[in-house]
Amino acid sequence: MGRREKPPPGIHLLGGAAGSLTSVLLVQPLDLLKTRVQQELIHVDRANLIKLPASRAASAALDSVVLLKVGRHVVRENGVMGLWRGTRATVFRNVPGSAGYFFILNELRTRMKGVQSQRLSNDTINLVAGASARGIAAFCLQPMSVIKSRFESNHYSYTSIWGATKSIVKTEGIHGLFLGLTSTILRDCPAAGLFIVFFDRLKATFGQHSLPGSPYHASVTATSSATATIIVTFLTNPFDVLRTRIQINPTQYPNIRTGSIEMFKQDGFRAFFSGILPRLLRKTISGAITWTVYEQVVHRLNRRDRVSLSH
Repeated sequence: MGRREKPPPGIHLLGGAAGSLTSVLLVQPLDLLKTRVQQELIHVDRANLIKLPASRAASAALDSVVLLKVGRHVVRENGVMGLWRGTRATVFRNVPGSAGYFFILNELRTRMKGVQSQRLSNDTINLVAGASARGIAAFCLQPMSVIKSRFESNHYSYTSIWGATKSIVKTEGIHGLFLGLTSTILRDCPAAGLFIVFFDRLKATFGQHSLPGSPYHASVTATSSATATIIVTFLTNPFDVLRTRIQINPTQYPNIRTGSIEMFKQDGFRAFFSGILPRLLRKTISGAITWTVYEQVVHRLNRRDRVSLSH
C-alpha cells in the first residue's frame, strides 16, 4: 500500500495535547508569578510584609528582585506546592486549547497551500493560519482563561473550577466568563500569526546548520521556538497586562480603553510591561517544550502509522 502524504489529523490533536501538558506541569510556577506581579496588589517583603499599591508594584515588576520576593511570599504562605496553584484550571484550558490549535493550524495551512489560484506566499499562509487558529481556540477557551487567572490571583478564594464558574455567573453573569476576550484576541491572534512566520523562517535557517539526525531536530525546533517567542512576547505584553487586570478587577479596568488610561495614569508606560520577566521565561520555555514535544509526537506516530500501513 502507498504511504500517506501527510499525518492523519488526529495525530496533531495528540501531539498538541502532549506538548501542552508537558509544558504546563513544568512552567506553571512562572505563570502564577506572572499573574501575581501583574495583579492589583502585590505583597513585597521588606522589614515586614507591606501591601504596596499597584502603581509601585507595577513600576518595580521588571526588577528580578521583586519577582524573587513574590516567589518567596507564595512559598511562605502556601508552601512550595503553592507555586502550582491553578494548575488544574491551566490544564483544562491549555491542553484542549493547544490540541485544537495545532489541529486547526494544520488543517488551515494544508487547505490554504492547496489554493493555487491565489498564489499565497508561505509567510501569508502562516500569518493567516496562525492568527485564525489561535482566535478560534482563544474564544472557545476564554471562560477557562478567566477562571485560571482568578485561581492564580490571591484576590479570590475559589476551591474548585465548578465553584468558580458558578460564582462568576451568579455575580457577573455569562459575560463574566468572557472578561478580557478582546484584549486576549488582540494579544493572541497577531502574536500567533507572527510566531508561525518567525518560527518557520528561523527553523529553515537554523536547520541548514544542524547536524544529521532526526528529521525534526529537537535543538532546531527548541531554538527556533524560543527565539520567535522572545520577539513576539515583547510586542504583545501590553495586551497581556490589560487582559490580566480586566479579568481580576473588572470594576477598575472594565475595558481596554479605560484600562489603558487608568494604568498609564497610575503606573506610567512601564506598567504595560509589568510581568514581562516571568512571562518571557514562561513563554520561552513553554513554547520550546510544546513545539518540540508536538513535532516529535507527530513524527513518531506518523512513522508508526506508515509502518503499519506498509504491512
